[in-house]
Amino acid sequence: METTAGGPEAKESLSSLEDLFKSSWEFFKKVFSKLILIGLVGLLAMGVVWLISISLGWFAAKLLPGFKAITAPVFVGLVVAVSLILFLWVNLGWLFGIVKVDIGVRESLRLSREKFPSYLWVAILTILIVSLGSLIFIIPGVLFAVWFIFAPFILVEEDLRGWKALQKSRELVRGRWWPVFGRLLIMWLITVAVSMLPGVGQILSIIILPFSFVYSFVLYKNLKAR
Repeated sequence: METTAGGPEAKESLSSLEDLFKSSWEFFKKVFSKLILIGLVGLLAMGVVWLISISLGWFAAKLLPGFKAITAPVFVGLVVAVSLILFLWVNLGWLFGIVKVDIGVRESLRLSREKFPSYLWVAILTILIVSLGSLIFIIPGVLFAVWFIFAPFILVEEDLRGWKALQKSRELVRGRWWPVFGRLLIMWLITVAVSMLPGVGQILSIIILPFSFVYSFVLYKNLKAR
């Protein structure tokens, strides 16, 4: 089974955790302003969506008071759906901003808009496979999640789409599942811990979330180099 692969040789083939964080931080400093601006554009777009939705919901409640039980869930559902789409759009914008380090904010968001259907399809495939694995037992779900974690980077860098991107990600992780899992787990724990800090957690999340994308990209490039 894949999770048994990745002995000492596989661990030695990847950069140490310390080197991985150092490389990620150096790279992050180069793209920091771009990623923050992309995130702020996304937050602004979400704010506009929420404002419009609240306004429309208020008018609908005034004009159709007898249908409040219907209109309220509809507006809530629309806000959630649009917010999710904007969140994924920003995520893809970050990916383009990281992979194509020389392009700016506008170009990153433009490419994100163009490639969004392909990105959404990769995300749907990943979620379906990981969810099915988790229904069988939690371990297959985690196994699949690590296998396919780099598919979005492959989509952006190599323009491989759908199942091909997932297959390429799995090939990169093959034989190195445990060291990859360990490095991703550390970053995930740090992200969760920072976001839960009282008072400043949400502010720091604006930095730690794009940094986690850079960290995953550096790990992805590390795997490719090996």
